[in-house]
Amino acid sequence: MTRDLNPTGAPLDFRRRWPGSELMDDPACDETMLLRTVDQFESINRWVSRYRRILSKLVIDDLGRRSSREHHLIDLGAGGCDIPVWLLREASRRGLLLRVTALDGDARIVAHARRRHPNEPGLTIHHADLATMDQYGPVDYIFCNHVLHHLPDAVIPDVLQMMSRTASIRWLINDLVRSPWAYAGFQVFGRFYRRSFAFEDGKRSIRRGFTRQDFQQYAEIAGLRDAYDIIQIIPSRIVMHGKS
Repeated sequence: MTRDLNPTGAPLDFRRRWPGSELMDDPACDETMLLRTVDQFESINRWVSRYRRILSKLVIDDLGRRSSREHHLIDLGAGGCDIPVWLLREASRRGLLLRVTALDGDARIVAHARRRHPNEPGLTIHHADLATMDQYGPVDYIFCNHVLHHLPDAVIPDVLQMMSRTASIRWLINDLVRSPWAYAGFQVFGRFYRRSFAFEDGKRSIRRGFTRQDFQQYAEIAGLRDAYDIIQIIPSRIVMHGKS
């Protein structure tokens, strides 16, 4: 438990996922605040989400062991596209052929990402729901960073099934561990992000985050059996990935 209180005055409970929503998920939220939040995600992702370590090991290194043909990755909920841009440039630096399709369900964020990266080689940005991921094939890899926690429990097994069916090589999920320690840490770190939704939504995101047991239950419902692995990375990252 932390000393923060929920609206009823009781201490926060991290045993189960919080059913509330994030401010940025409101279609009527302030656009200036929303896009400032998206811009701030670039440094949050860089310093906290550990995506570079994850993608280097599970995508870039894997590409280096494969044929020299061009491979295709879909990034679900790509936001401002800082991760796809890094991934494309790192692949190019290593002499690997990769293209990325970035999907996001908010038209305002998509327009913002296109303005930020108008001519990035290999990057295509679409306004699309993640349920359309199988329409952009053939797809070798599917990745989503801090996306799954926005979804209700009931739809997550279906998303895992679709990722597993659509990616011909590997699918990866990077998200937040739900714990009082993660929440307490973000109470300090998150205060650097002002005039946006980042601080408040970061706390909400952690309360909507996951445990290893959560992911195991989703995988069982999805029928994935043992075709996946779950790892935890400091600080408070949980990664689920599988080979198709």
